[in-house]
Amino acid sequence: MANGGPDLSDRETEVIPCPFVQVPLNVMEDRLIGSADLEESVKTGKTVFSPGLLAKAHRGVLYVDDINLLDEETANILLNVVNDGWVQVEREGISVRYPCKPLLIATFNPDEGELRDHLLDRIAVALSADAAPMDIGQRVDAVQAVLNFSPSGAQGNADAETALSDAIENEDDLKTAIVFAR
Repeated sequence: MANGGPDLSDRETEVIPCPFVQVPLNVMEDRLIGSADLEESVKTGKTVFSPGLLAKAHRGVLYVDDINLLDEETANILLNVVNDGWVQVEREGISVRYPCKPLLIATFNPDEGELRDHLLDRIAVALSADAAPMDIGQRVDAVQAVLNFSPSGAQGNADAETALSDAIENEDDLKTAIVFAR
């Protein structure tokens, strides 16, 4: 490895299965975040919480097919949970807060409807299905670029720092061009 550590193939590894949860387009808020389990609540005489899809997706993959077709409220819930890492449920006499830190993978078809800007702003990596195929090296470079980017300031390495400064310079040039175009 570049930093002098042992090669990845020499390290002990353990594959840990993770949940894969698919969010259906017509999902109701109760099914997504959880609600009171009425049957168990009646049996026990106490309010019993039944976790939703987001609880099952914690530390796993949360897959949304056609995210652009989700209703606005559901999309906002998903984005807030993925951003915050927590789900807060307050209803039917219960107040529950539980962690939810999944990897969000979503698809959308622009022919079926536009992706709302606030959704697009929060997506870290967007790939086009009609783009030229990438070889494994290009895929690794793309993932590495995302991992090395830090929104807090200092970047992961010198390449990321250079790429960020180039992007900022390019953005400044575009701003100047827009001002002169007016």
